[in-house]
Amino acid sequence: MYRTRPATLFVVTALFAAVAIIPLMAFKHIVYSSSLGGMHNKVSISAPPGAPYMKVSERVQLKAYLPGVGTLYADPKTLPVGPYLGYNHSGKLVNVIYMVSADELETH
Repeated sequence: MYRTRPATLFVVTALFAAVAIIPLMAFKHIVYSSSLGGMHNKVSISAPPGAPYMKVSERVQLKAYLPGVGTLYADPKTLPVGPYLGYNHSGKLVNVIYMVSADELETH
């Protein structure tokens, strides 16, 4: 009788995850970002995100691309808290930034 070793099961499980699950995650084109009031907005994971988000560098004096952050987009109604969506040179969403004051952090 053939018995499966635990290491073999781990390798098979890892291969299944790499072949089946990860590509399914790659097909997801919408991420949810939490905004003011606990509401969730759908945002695109590829730039530009579309309305109501606008390029931050077009609204304020800021470089179009910030190293380590990317090209920022924000909804003018939720400023200055955010979310600020940062996209890399390839147009992929790489970060979501919120600016919360120290006073607000201390109250919570």
